[in-house]
Amino acid sequence: MVTIGVDSETPRRMRVRSIATYLPASKVRAELLSLGFQQISEATVVSDGKFWKKSIYSSGSESVTVSDEVGTVMHLRDPVITVWGSSKTIRKIASLVGAL
Repeated sequence: MVTIGVDSETPRRMRVRSIATYLPASKVRAELLSLGFQQISEATVVSDGKFWKKSIYSSGSESVTVSDEVGTVMHLRDPVITVWGSSKTIRKIASLVGAL
């Protein structure tokens, strides 16, 4: 864990966690927006011969990326969510996407 200063008076412990989910990326996006995250960037990434649609969301000092592999209808992939945030935020997101 890493301790960062959110402001000069309230340091928070931040953690990183990756979560695989069976929910479609559109549902994950809706859940993140309901938690107060705002989408700040979106890009298509090519890596190892695969195409990924990556979105970055932010809320204060916390951030979430959603990586959704672009596949064919017959070979759809599940999105992977990576959270940089407090344990409370990680638990909320994990429970919303069914990972707990």
